[in-house]
Parts: sequence; structure tokens; C-alpha cells
Amino acid sequence: METIEKEKLLVVGSSGFLGNSLVKFYDNSATFGISALSRGEIVLTLKGKPVHRHKQLSFSNLARVIEKVNPQTIFNASGLVGDRECKLFPETAKEANVNLPTMLAKITNELGIQFIHFSTDAVFGQNQEKRDEGVAPDPDTVYGITKLQGEVEATAISSNSLIIRTNFVGVDYLGQRGLFSYFSNSFDRKVPVTGYNNVVFNPISIRFLCKNVDKLRKKGVAGIFHLAGKTKLTKFEFGRLILNSMHEQPFNSRNFISSQSADNDVRLDMTLETPKMDHFDLQHGDLGSEVQRMCIERKRRLVENLES
Repeated sequence: METIEKEKLLVVGSSGFLGNSLVKFYDNSATFGISALSRGEIVLTLKGKPVHRHKQLSFSNLARVIEKVNPQTIFNASGLVGDRECKLFPETAKEANVNLPTMLAKITNELGIQFIHFSTDAVFGQNQEKRDEGVAPDPDTVYGITKLQGEVEATAISSNSLIIRTNFVGVDYLGQRGLFSYFSNSFDRKVPVTGYNNVVFNPISIRFLCKNVDKLRKKGVAGIFHLAGKTKLTKFEFGRLILNSMHEQPFNSRNFISSQSADNDVRLDMTLETPKMDHFDLQHGDLGSEVQRMCIERKRRLVENLES
């Protein structure tokens, strides 16, 4: 009987929310991960277990690890997320959001490996009205500026790089990160939680994000690509969607407060336009159905954790 060799994939940032979700999505014996980059190390993992370690993160050490694995595709899901963190740690932001994707682009270009790099909707400034792939971003936050620099460096080095700009939501397998966890955990604990009513976005579930990225990977698509949902709503409305999905009947919590963001009089539209998604027959997913699925998955995992 002929043995079919599994595709080797490498997820950089595999201990993060997105990276771990990608590892879970592919869930096969040939999907490797790289973690501990924020500590200045390189830890190569397989099925969550370390198989190789370098105590110093450098171009040559990273190249050696990648050559050792020899993957068909590298996903870069690593980065320093959030403007507050990037302001507090500007050097770390530069290392994670600019220097690392630059190194990966160079290595993958030299070795002929497909490179998929994850970016963010924050590369667009708050005053930019049009936000499709053809518009030049004009970021106004440290986070957005460093993420855009990473995009520019990667595409300048390798025209075959695929840059995914997205805003995603989902259940975090490793911790309590992300907007969904923020709302659902607060509702469970019945502690006060704020949802901004003047910040609009169009998130895609992490399940559909992974599905769509895999389709693009298999088609060998390169360039800038937006992956987002069709439903536009405020952060407060997203929280209310979670609150109602966690209960069989519509439910109100006195602790769930609608408020404006720091820019009190400004409506911040952070939505991404996605004209390319229809062209490539990709799915946005129904946000309401996906939130219900997330709540069921979260409940199941909570029960499993109590029983273990």
C-alpha cells in the first residue's frame, strides 16, 4: 500500500491565540510550531511538545530550525498585539511586528517556502473611510504602524508572500485572550463589563478564518488579502450577542454597560472591506451562528476542565 506523505506546515507563534488555533485546525503529525520568541528563544514543537530548542533568537538560528523542518508553508501568527502594549514596549513591538516577519520573508524567499503573514485592521487610520486592499493604509497607532512596516518589509523581500489583514473572534484554547473571552468570562462572573457603542467592526470567526486561509494557501495566492465578516456591529452589540447566546432566553445584565470609547464624540469605523473574498469563493460565516457555536464550545470545555 502506498504511503502518502503529509504536508509539513510550520506555525510561528504557536503558543498564541491565533497560532494555536491554526495548529488545532490542521491537527496532524506534520504540523510544527515555534514558540518562546518573546523570551528571545526558539522552541520547536510538535503536537505541543518541544523537539528542538535554541536559546537565542537570531536569523541564522531561525533559518537552521526552518531548514530542519523543511515545511511547505510557514504561517507567521506571532506579534505584539494592542496599541497599549506597543506604546509601553516599543522595542519589543519592532522586534515582533517588523523584524521577525522580515527575517521570515528572507528565509522563506531563499528556501522557496510559501509564506503567510497575519496582519491587522489597525493598519488603517481611524479617519480612513475606504478600507479595501487597494487603499494605502495610514495608521495612527504604534501597533498599526509597526504591523504595516512588517507588511511592507515582507512584500518587498518576497512577492510571493500572502499578507492576511483580519479581525477575528473565537474561543481561545490556551487561555482567556480575545474579545469573546473578555465578555463571556465577565458575564459568567457577573462582574461589570463595558462594551463600546461607538466602535464598529466586522469580525470573522477564527473557524472561518482558518478555513479561508487554507483555501488561499492551497491556491497559492499572494499579495494583500482581507478576511472579515459581513456583519457590522459595535463592540457593545457583539457583547450583547454573546450574552443572549449564553442563555436560552434573551437576558439582560445590569453589569453590562454601554459606553463610548476614549474618543467620546467620534464614531470609530474599523471595518475591513473584503471584495476579494467573493472572487475566491470564500465564506464570511454567519456571526450569530458562530457566536452560538463558540458559547457551546466554551461550555463543553469548562465541563471537561471541571471533570479532569
